[in-house]
Amino acid sequence: MAQTPEPFDRDTPPPAPLWVKVAGGIVLALLLLVIVLHLSGNSFGMMHGGAMPPMNHSGQQP
Repeated sequence: MAQTPEPFDRDTPPPAPLWVKVAGGIVLALLLLVIVLHLSGNSFGMMHGGAMPPMNHSGQQP
């Protein structure tokens, strides 16, 4: 009499669901995008022409 094999070995945890893998891939891609933008000198704060004026460290008005 043939026994049906168990779907998973009892010593190993079951694999992650597909939605967990997809969500992890999206999070990883967004994190990589933020790192690349940061290293290239761009950031989300500088979008839409929101450049900050240079700071005046002398304390005197021009």
